[in-house]
Amino acid sequence: MPAWIEAIGPTGPELAALEQRFGLHELALEDAVKAGHPPKLEDFGEHLFVIAHTPVPGDDGEPTRKVALFLSKDWLVTVLRTPSPTIEAFLERVRKDPAYYSSTRAFLVHSLLDQLMDAFEVRIDELFDTVEAMEDEILADPSPELMERILDLRRETSALVRTVRAQRDVYQGMQRLVHPVLPKKALPWYRDLYDHAQRVHDLLERVREGLAAARDAYLSAANNRLSETMRVLTIIATTMMPLTLIVGLYGMNFDFMPGIHHPWGFWLIVGAMAMVTLAMLAFFRRRRWL
Repeated sequence: MPAWIEAIGPTGPELAALEQRFGLHELALEDAVKAGHPPKLEDFGEHLFVIAHTPVPGDDGEPTRKVALFLSKDWLVTVLRTPSPTIEAFLERVRKDPAYYSSTRAFLVHSLLDQLMDAFEVRIDELFDTVEAMEDEILADPSPELMERILDLRRETSALVRTVRAQRDVYQGMQRLVHPVLPKKALPWYRDLYDHAQRVHDLLERVREGLAAARDAYLSAANNRLSETMRVLTIIATTMMPLTLIVGLYGMNFDFMPGIHHPWGFWLIVGAMAMVTLAMLAFFRRRRWL
């Protein structure tokens, strides 16, 4: 079984021990513990340095976590800032079937990186389900809170697209790299890994398109609701205009006005106003504005 050393949240003395024991470059170790470093691939001669990412629940605002790998012919060192459920699940698989992963370190690393991409697919399935639920909510009640959720998911998806695109380039570099750590017989595995990353990237683009469609549907539904509200308010205001005119005319201080001294003058004016209102409403209905 290839030697695998996992360092979680290493401190200064632990980093120094890794540097001395395995000959790791101090700048590579600095990148390995730096938060949010994008995916990368570096050749240090005796070993390779790879940074990959895996998705995590965005409890701290970051949709992915970094996994740093140092790979040589004799050992594999992984450095993580915090424990990763994806890595722990993969370790459990290795413990259950060590013979399957005992061929070469290149195959072990391929399986690990492929597990990271599987985690992206799980997150993508969740995003697709969320987008479908949002589409149903848009038809039922396009609330402002829903728009905020759409924008939050768009930001997360855009970050995932950028990360997967960079990770795909790393895998492309690994399949083209001529290095003793990556024998020729391992190249088909890394071509498959590149294809996997490309497929994940395409799925994320579909999620982003779905979110864009959901945003457009929300804006359309909100505009339709606003138009309906404005239509009702316009009808009310238009109906009140002749009534306001009548009230304004009979509110002037003149003694000689039709019906102003009649015993039924008030009720005649009220009746006239009611007839005007009904006539306007009938006109609006005939024009299908109501």
